[in-house]
Amino acid sequence: MSLGKIILWHVMSLLLFVALMFVAQMIWPEVRMHDSFSCQAASLFLILSFLITWMSNRLINHKNPYYFSYVTLLSVLVKLGLGIALVAIYTKTREVEGKLYIIPFILSYLIFTICEVALLQIIIQSAKKTWSK
Repeated sequence: MSLGKIILWHVMSLLLFVALMFVAQMIWPEVRMHDSFSCQAASLFLILSFLITWMSNRLINHKNPYYFSYVTLLSVLVKLGLGIALVAIYTKTREVEGKLYIIPFILSYLIFTICEVALLQIIIQSAKKTWSK
């Protein structure tokens, strides 16, 4: 898969996130108080999703067939850990009123994870599986 397609998928995911945040702010106006957290969460997951997809695209044809799986699983765990750390830091450093700050986090995590999984599926299907013979 070309780098241009990976970038296009992530730009479309970012636009979807912005649209869904607009809808979320219409439903729950209190979400607007957490715009900075929304930008931080979206930036974190956009960068991590892009890096995971890019690395996986480069590793799919590695001579060790399990290397792709190891790197992908490790990166998912790192993404989950960094996401939890982001929420913990945000709640500890700010006087957070209510629990609606979690909506931008969940939206960004889900959107960029779905984008990442879809891209990984495309990468896997398009790979030359010389090791599977």
